[in-house]
Amino acid sequence: IQQTRYARTQFYCQRKYNSMNRTDLEAFMQARGYTEDPSPQMKYSDFERELKAIFSQYFAPEWIEEHFLIPQDFKDYLLSLKGDLFQSNWASLADMGGILAITKSGLSLWKSYFEERKAEGKPFATDTLWAHIGYWSDKHEWIICLDRQHRHFGWVIDAYDDHPFWHEDFLTDDEWTSISEFISVKNNSETDDDDDDLS
Repeated sequence: IQQTRYARTQFYCQRKYNSMNRTDLEAFMQARGYTEDPSPQMKYSDFERELKAIFSQYFAPEWIEEHFLIPQDFKDYLLSLKGDLFQSNWASLADMGGILAITKSGLSLWKSYFEERKAEGKPFATDTLWAHIGYWSDKHEWIICLDRQHRHFGWVIDAYDDHPFWHEDFLTDDEWTSISEFISVKNNSETDDDDDDLS
């Protein structure tokens, strides 16, 4: 079992992600009509520590240490941000401090469903480390998987009025295999109406 876990972890962690820099982010902002609200940014090490603390309300600390990993391109993205990004009143992408806040509140909405399954010993395959990174319209949440042992590691999901903690086979409005793909001017789409099954 341990060998299988190690092999799976190595496979997901060795996925090739595009490099990310401030120029890529600015190209995305210009193409999609985002403006940035500059503010003092927290230390990345503090962000990682506080995000793990949020996840510890749902998972054992030793489990988090075994599974938690921020993909390199997502780390690059976070360090490129100077503040929250806004697209009029239509969409927003949070900086590190904002991600902590919306992840804490976002996960709490589904906590009762998660804890009920946990008590029954019937977890979903999608019960894992999802961080909320932004939203668009009124019910669309962008979330990213930070479980290096999960098959959706690094994926950004557009969850419409739904969440992996609520339905194991929940439908997504859109999905991207990495934050690099998400902010790619070529690939990004915020209004794709085709629902996809995440299961």
